[in-house]
Amino acid sequence: MKYHREATLARAVTAVVVFLLSITARDISLVSAGPLTASERLTEPQARAMFDDLLPQGQELSYRDIPWRHTVMEAVIEAHHTDKPILLWMMQGHPLGFV
Repeated sequence: MKYHREATLARAVTAVVVFLLSITARDISLVSAGPLTASERLTEPQARAMFDDLLPQGQELSYRDIPWRHTVMEAVIEAHHTDKPILLWMMQGHPLGFV
């Protein structure tokens, strides 16, 4: 279920980015050179190709193969039993920089 939410969010963000890029390109063109011709407009196949290029591919998804633990205590217990170290990744703030 978590993957579905991530994929849905990724698709939504990508669609917004593609939309904004197409609007920005159109607006710049309108200001500088007049209306876009039919060959200059973003077509559905071009938008789909841009969207597909923005989605993570292959090795970019390899972080999902890491056996992440949900709590520090769960990791401590497992590390103790397997005699392995713990990598503790912490951050402060919003992951996208919204502060």
